Order: sequence, then C-alpha cells, then structure tokens
Amino acid sequence: MAHERLRFPVLLNNTNHPEETVYQPIFSDQGYGTHFGLFANFKGKPVDDGYHLDGMEIKIQGYTGDVTLGITKVLGHREKALPDQFKLTGFSTGRLIKLYVLLQAFNHNSIANYPEKIANGDAKGDDGEENQEAAASPSLNLLLRHGDVVEVTVLYEPVANKISQIKEDSDTRNTYSLFADPKFLFRDGEEIGWLTGAKEKMEIIELAKKKGLDAAIALADSRELHSFVAESFTEEDLEDRLFGAIGGGRPCKMKLSDVYILR
Repeated sequence: MAHERLRFPVLLNNTNHPEETVYQPIFSDQGYGTHFGLFANFKGKPVDDGYHLDGMEIKIQGYTGDVTLGITKVLGHREKALPDQFKLTGFSTGRLIKLYVLLQAFNHNSIANYPEKIANGDAKGDDGEENQEAAASPSLNLLLRHGDVVEVTVLYEPVANKISQIKEDSDTRNTYSLFADPKFLFRDGEEIGWLTGAKEKMEIIELAKKKGLDAAIALADSRELHSFVAESFTEEDLEDRLFGAIGGGRPCKMKLSDVYILR
C-alpha cells in the first residue's frame, strides 16, 4: 500500500458526543529522539454543507524518548489544492487544509489553542496580530467539508537560549552551552557552531511566530533566506518548499487526515 493511503480519520459530529474532551490523532513523528503524537479537539457544529469549525485545541503526547517536546504556537493554516495522488475516488473534495504547528524541545507546554487566546479573552488573527475583527469574533470560522484533507506541518524553534546559548556570541556559546541543538548547531570539540542555513531558518521561524506565516514567507523571498532549500522553485510553491525544508518535510510522515462528517 502506498503511503498516500495511510491517513488518520477525523470524525466530526456534535450529536451523541461524549461529555469528556476528545482528542483525535492528526500527526505522528519523532523529534530529538522522542516519538510523539499530535491530537486535536475540533470545536464547532455541523451545518448543511459541512462542519463550521470555531477553533481547535492541539495537544502533544510523548511516548518514548528522553526529551520532552512542547507546543509553542499554532502558526496558522492555508488552503491548497489536494495533489491528485492523494485523492480518493468518490470521496475527496480536492481541498487540502495545511496546519502549521511550532514545537520546541525541553518545553512542557502540552496544549495550544488555535486561534490563540490572549490575556483579555480575545483572540489573535492568523497573522499573529491582535485586531478588532479578531477580538470581536475569536472563531476560526473555517468550513470543513466531508472529504477534505488536513495536513500538519511541524516546525521546530531552537531550544531555549538559557540552555543552548544559541543567541549568544561564539565564545559565550562554546563556554556555557548545555545543549548543542542538533537542528541548528553542531559540536566539534570545543566549538559549537551553526549548521548551514540554520541562522536563516531560525530568523524565519521567529518571524513566523511573532508576525505570522505571510511575514515569514515575504522575508524569505525578499532576502533570499531560502538558500538552504536544495532545489529551485517558483513563487507558487515557495511556501511549501520553504517550510518543508525548515520542518524536514519527509513525504512519508503520518501527517494527513481525512475529514468525515457524521450525520
């Protein structure tokens, strides 16, 4: 069986739903030697032409491995056309919802909301900025249809500076770093240096976290910070190749879910 057919089912229905919060699997992989899964609680209600999604609560669960991974932010989502090889005859709508989730090693935050709640109970928009529209309506306001596909892309931000000293000068990092983050740094004797393209990768991730996906993509394009992507690519697929390279984008990850709306 081809990996294109290995998918999770997302079951959406608010009738006969258990009172307890239910999290459904949407992603599975390993990072920093830890096998983990991402699960989502989909909050919304069925409507005539699908399921009106108000928001999601994403939870990470580690299974084996020595490093605790946490969610630092759900960066946003994009709607794309589903590639033909992933379509199921008589079922798929042809719509792909790509969800971007940011993780960090040595982080104990196991749950993140999307849209993100802020201190006053309002919400931040998809660009990460607080605005009147988002504050007035915290709903994600996304219509899911029976046969849609959800794809999760996981990105990693560097291990906290107090552990890795990644944001310090080389002398300080060489002397005081407790962990050479293998996604960004290498250790060679007394030296803890940057992997090729890692500084650019960190800059893009930090901007995506602070300002949103669009700002990060614009930065990468305008300043050509996508040099660590081996293949050339067009403007149309800049986002996919950029974040695929940052996230390590292996095609056979367990990252796809088919949407089933039960009546």
